[in-house]
Amino acid sequence: MSLRRAVSASLLAALLTSLSAACGQQHTAAGAPPSTSAGGGSPSGTTASSAPSAPSPPSAPSGPSTPSGPTAAPGSPGSAPPASPRAPSSQDDGRSPAGRIDTGLAYFASAPGAGPDLHAVLRDRADLDAFAARFGRRGQDIRAAAAGTDFSRTTLVGWSRTTGCDHWPSASLVRYGRTLAMRVPPHAEPPPECLAAFQVVAVFEVPKDRITWQPRFAGK
Repeated sequence: MSLRRAVSASLLAALLTSLSAACGQQHTAAGAPPSTSAGGGSPSGTTASSAPSAPSPPSAPSGPSTPSGPTAAPGSPGSAPPASPRAPSSQDDGRSPAGRIDTGLAYFASAPGAGPDLHAVLRDRADLDAFAARFGRRGQDIRAAAAGTDFSRTTLVGWSRTTGCDHWPSASLVRYGRTLAMRVPPHAEPPPECLAAFQVVAVFEVPKDRITWQPRFAGK
């Protein structure tokens, strides 16, 4: 009876020891940390996600490259267009703008009759006499009317032209750049019938500083 109890106790003790050992192994397996690789990587079977990299800033557009070598010749492809020539000025004499330049009339006549069409700058007494001589007996009136001209301050401009059937009451001298022209004021319309053509003869008084160049004369 005692021997049987002793054997039973021994078997019970052995069984308890086996159970205790088995429970310890299971506890160790359950609480053990996951194994890592020698290099400190992620556990096997698991891929570590890497942090997203910051996007690279867009590169600034580069400007047009400057070709090396000699400068392109004018007119070749890629060369700058040549500068436009400066337009000629109507005031190329550098004086006052276009407008009336005479200060009055030394002589004026508008009457039927024939005569030469003339225009001339009269800078002294000799020029005045030469102009007046072209009009025969009327030339005496032209000389007498302009006799008091002070040629040290004043230049005369003589002009004669046929005006058809228009009877001009007066005239003025205007300048456009270097071109002189006679301007007629408003006047009555000519009659429908024209028995004789009219001719105007004018001698304008112009200050010398307004006509120090060689002028052109407008046509009819």
